[in-house]
Amino acid sequence: MPRCCPFRPVSSPLTPSASRSPSWRKRFPGRRSPPEAAPPWSVSASWGWVLVQLAKRHAPGLLVGVDPDPARRARALALGADLAFAPDEVPDEHLGTRFDVVLEATGVTPGLATAGRLVRPFGTLNVVGYHHTGDAKMDMDLWYKAVTVVNGFCPDRTRTIAAMAVALELIAQRRFSYAPLVTHWYTLDQVDEAFAAMAAAGPDFVKGVLVNP
Repeated sequence: MPRCCPFRPVSSPLTPSASRSPSWRKRFPGRRSPPEAAPPWSVSASWGWVLVQLAKRHAPGLLVGVDPDPARRARALALGADLAFAPDEVPDEHLGTRFDVVLEATGVTPGLATAGRLVRPFGTLNVVGYHHTGDAKMDMDLWYKAVTVVNGFCPDRTRTIAAMAVALELIAQRRFSYAPLVTHWYTLDQVDEAFAAMAAAGPDFVKGVLVNP
């Protein structure tokens, strides 16, 4: 059954390896030996780059980014991903057999489908992307692979506020930074220019910030 909680401090697949080792049998049912590497995977976009930073701190294994845009793949590598591929260039050895944890951050159905193909049997698919319109087909392979689906968005405001508190604490402790994602600065009288740059979404644009000088 899909679960709804953006942060699960005890059982999250991003929990540091030191705390998850004793309970690996519960976390990876069906496996005969502990996972030597539990590599999360991210479909990179703005959220994907956020996840790369967070996953890099906790992932004991390979961290791979997937995005169709070369500039975004390069930024994922700069932020800590070990490898980065276009969706149609992911090596066969990574498809459906390698990744214990997959982080989807696209918010579009094709990205979600790609993420589902990469997660291994008994793995975890984290749906972080905001799928706000239309219908998405259920990939029955996720059912047959006994994949655990974790929803990154939650209707429970109590959990959402708790997750925001965790995020702010990470920023305060300098364990996470938005600084690498802020590529453009604008004054208030440049607001039209800022929105134009956001709409154009050039290869060098990630996030713009409006400041009051």
